[in-house]
Amino acid sequence: MTCRFEQIAADPVPAHDRRPSPAAVDGSASVRTTCLCRLAQPPGAPCALVLTTAYDELIGSTLALLSSRTGRIHRIDHPWLARMRAALAAAEQSRSTLLAVQGTTVSRWLCAVRELLACPVHRVELRYLPRQWDPDPRNLLRPFLCQLARSGASTIVLLPRNPQMFEPPADYVAAVLARRLCVVYTRPGGNVDRLLRLPAVAKRASYPHCPPHPLGSSDPPAEPQPPHQAGPKSEPVASLPWHDFLFHWTRAQSHGWPGEPPNAPLAKLLLATESYDAFSALKRIAYRGVIYASGTVEPFVSLTATAPTEWRDRRVYRHHRGRFDYELYGIAIHKAEVLAQGGVPVCYCDPPVYAQLPRDLRTRFQPLWCPRNPRLRWNAEHEWRVFGDLVLSVAPARSVFFLAPSPEEAREITRISGRPCAFFGQS
Repeated sequence: MTCRFEQIAADPVPAHDRRPSPAAVDGSASVRTTCLCRLAQPPGAPCALVLTTAYDELIGSTLALLSSRTGRIHRIDHPWLARMRAALAAAEQSRSTLLAVQGTTVSRWLCAVRELLACPVHRVELRYLPRQWDPDPRNLLRPFLCQLARSGASTIVLLPRNPQMFEPPADYVAAVLARRLCVVYTRPGGNVDRLLRLPAVAKRASYPHCPPHPLGSSDPPAEPQPPHQAGPKSEPVASLPWHDFLFHWTRAQSHGWPGEPPNAPLAKLLLATESYDAFSALKRIAYRGVIYASGTVEPFVSLTATAPTEWRDRRVYRHHRGRFDYELYGIAIHKAEVLAQGGVPVCYCDPPVYAQLPRDLRTRFQPLWCPRNPRLRWNAEHEWRVFGDLVLSVAPARSVFFLAPSPEEAREITRISGRPCAFFGQS
């Protein structure tokens, strides 16, 4: 097999803008075509190598989508998703090949919908070269060629250790390999913003054309409303007695619903078919009439005895979990119904005692405080647990209330569930 070598100047000029000079190197017979290129490097720096099984595709009409980090996205009307949809529509119209470079913000989104796009997605993975170079190219490349054959990627970029190049390298590699660039989002001072200050990158960058009002433009068609029927009414949270109830608040689902494939949430969000925020989780529970248990050892449903009137004051963002505690979406279940389905209060203990408990008993206990942050007291939640799914559809009337922030959302939940929904109203 013949590999191609190419030397590129220090400025990140795309690889296809220069004609490669062939050189004879034997490679693995399991890879039909392999291209060997040198990425842009400062003078005297170690080179990076590119191995690809789709050389013609890589040097063709390629498009890389660049974006700064966005944090967790749970709603289909997020403005970043509107920009992504506009960029993908433009790529399909121009019949470009999209580069999904490992480590970039857009890579996992492109891989999630690659089978549904009208344009090909070229996967690029990043590897690091060994610290000690083997002078024989066949020995140097053989393990990487095997990885290329097994990984399902079209290209592997081999980066040197301690490279004197743009850091982190993922967006830089995308800018070097692609013919055209589309900037979905930039955060001032971020990696993409620094990359766009390079002249060779800036002159090839474009920006997606979004509708004047992207928020809401991607919402799915509204479901037909059933004829109005008299049913449960929405009531303010403060007007109801909660001393005999336990509560379960819903939260945004970063990893999708139970049992969903890993890429399903990304595909549904990008295609505007389903949101994964706390309100969507509550609607899903209202429609199915069950709260599904979660956990690996002994799945359970977590409840709290803290009344909803205290939720606003307790609502806080947990950075280590990437979510809020005490979201204003939830369900109130009468304590008698929780006991009937096997619910028990959690036993709180000191963290050293908890650490010595057998693994199968830990689901019945909870540390009094967080060892990494002693000021975070877990016993303030007054937690209960139901082991297994908590079925709401069998509960008597007025033993289950849904909770939502606004009267409009409360009415929608009541329409779906047929049960009353209390609302918090303005703080």
